[in-house]
Parts: sequence; structure tokens; C-alpha cells
Amino acid sequence: MRPATRLFSSAILLAGAVICSAQEPAAKLEVRTPKSSYQIGTPIRLDITLKNISAETLHIDKVSEHDDGQAEAYISVEVRNSSGRALPRTDGLTFIKNGKKYTIGKRWLTRMGVDLEPNQHLRDYLVLSKLFNLSRPGNYTVSAKAEIRAPGSGPEINWIEARSNTIEFTVQR
Repeated sequence: MRPATRLFSSAILLAGAVICSAQEPAAKLEVRTPKSSYQIGTPIRLDITLKNISAETLHIDKVSEHDDGQAEAYISVEVRNSSGRALPRTDGLTFIKNGKKYTIGKRWLTRMGVDLEPNQHLRDYLVLSKLFNLSRPGNYTVSAKAEIRAPGSGPEINWIEARSNTIEFTVQR
């Protein structure tokens, strides 16, 4: 291959890679708590808003389109303490592999789901204090991600990931 042809081919491949990597996200995920401070033992609600910012309909693996308080079924949540250590989930399955303890949070799979049209949003919530041990006073951060079926996925499902903002809250005695 001639050097000029090789350079031209490389430029086309690079341009294609840049276009693919610069795609806009398909959905925006936002989390918030009603308050910034809670007493130990108080339920801590996390409000979730998922908005379709693409031009295509997105399918969300959620049992109903209603605000049912079970967002943990399709949203992965991470809570970290003031040291930056991720807290393990207290629901779900715990197992030991190679001497190390793992916990997999409860998730529900459903074939039903909800279609989220362009510019439409879905609101839901979950109760953090049911999913994580928040019985120690301190500052915590929380973030989340949603894995959404990509439009046009066939038998092999392609996933789109929407990551949320990170928020802080405090647990006091």
C-alpha cells in the first residue's frame, strides 16, 4: 500500500472512531434525597429521575410505569462512606469465593418494561436505608447508574449506560 493511501485510510478510520466515541448519551439519570441530614434509623429516600434525551424510544426494564418505590430493580446504586469505601448491599445474595465475601443486590428481571419516548422522563424512588447499613453517623455520598436496552437490540442485547450525579447526605445520632 502506498504511503499516501495508507495515510488516507488511517485518517478515515480515526475520524470514524472519533465520531463513535463522541456520541451523546441516550438518557440522563438524576438522583436526590429530600433532605441532606437524617437521624439514625430514619428511612432515607432516594428520588430517581430518568429522562430520555435521545431521538429514539428507550425500553426500561421496570415492572410498571408508576412511581412504585422499587427503583433498585433497574437502578444500580453505590453508597460510599466518608473514607470513600463503598458500602455493601444488605439485601440480595451473599456468597464467599476464594475466602472473600461478596454481596449481589436484589434485581428483578421482567419482560414487560416501560417504553420511554424522546424527552419523556420516568420518576421513581428507593429507600437507601433498606439496601445499605446506614446505622453509623457520618457523611455519605451516593451515585447511581441505569443500564438501558439500546434501541434496535436483537437477540443479543446491547446496553446503554446512564450515570447519575453524585450527592451527599449526613446521618446523625
